[in-house]
Amino acid sequence: MKPITQHLAALAFTLTLSAAAQAGEYTSSVRTTDVLELYTSEGCHSCPPAEKWFSTLKDKREVFKDFIPLAFHVDYWDYLGWEDRFASADYSNRQRKHVAVGNVRQSYTPGVVLNGAEWRGHLRGVREWEAAHQRAGVLKAVLGAENRLAVNFSPASGDYFQRDQLVLNVAYLGMGVETDVQRGENAGRLLKNDFVVLQHEQHTVDAQPQKWRLQVKGVPQMGQKQTAVAVWLSDPETQKIVQAAGGYL
Repeated sequence: MKPITQHLAALAFTLTLSAAAQAGEYTSSVRTTDVLELYTSEGCHSCPPAEKWFSTLKDKREVFKDFIPLAFHVDYWDYLGWEDRFASADYSNRQRKHVAVGNVRQSYTPGVVLNGAEWRGHLRGVREWEAAHQRAGVLKAVLGAENRLAVNFSPASGDYFQRDQLVLNVAYLGMGVETDVQRGENAGRLLKNDFVVLQHEQHTVDAQPQKWRLQVKGVPQMGQKQTAVAVWLSDPETQKIVQAAGGYL
């Protein structure tokens, strides 16, 4: 029989491995992570080409390192005959706020907001964008057991903390989701999408200190083949993103 000290050491090692397996750690570079917000709908006949392009981004080695795609499904086309199961009034309102603060000119689909500004290149067939080159700082997020989230931000300068508060955003993204559309403008089409925002929660946090601990919701199960998470800090007034990190669960 092994001495009790050996049993305790083995147990401690097992618990350490278990905790590590439950935790996901996501860290940005010091340079600003590009964030592409696609506003789309399963009820919009012009959206599938944009979503198809969005899906190709998962094959780029820079995904979740240099850039993060977020597909927000809006609900204002649901009246056309097909109720988008991924759509939310909150996502429609997010797009409308981009309009209200001057980030984009109007709400439409498919529309892309790149780093807090309207980007129409995708409508002309452009598939690459001009990357941000600012030094924002390093954002680190650790999603642990029981959906506990720890976020640390080490800014490259003190500019971001001249404000009193920031918004801490957490979104789960569905990869490989499929919908057999029965009605509306896309009737008869099997839509296959990636980076679909399954759930987005926002927490207003004090800008100082640059460490936050909170409880977040669990991963919703909506038929995705894989799930990713994105965490970002944003300005509470403009929704412009300070820094972002993310990756696959």
